[in-house]
Amino acid sequence: TNHGALGLAEWLRIAYGPRGVRVPCLCPQAVESGFTQEVGAGSAEGDAMLTPADVAEAVVQGMRQETFLLLSHPQTAQYLSSKVQDLDRWLGGMQKLHARHGG
Repeated sequence: TNHGALGLAEWLRIAYGPRGVRVPCLCPQAVESGFTQEVGAGSAEGDAMLTPADVAEAVVQGMRQETFLLLSHPQTAQYLSSKVQDLDRWLGGMQKLHARHGG
């Protein structure tokens, strides 16, 4: 669903951006919530979790700058860069990450 939402947001930006429609797309990683409470503080996910206020601040700043991808976690920009540079390597890394988390 995330991939589909991103694709739709890209299309909306391409199709309606010239008409003045602004379309941002929020791509956060883990955000502190009741859903993420079970993740331990010492785990990789726990270390990367942001508060809802942190994510909201990233959204506000991104919207002010009219940025399309609102990346609240600094690591996400690196993941995107890695994906573009070497898609096969990125896919392999994502498969390993997915397997570590019960995928």
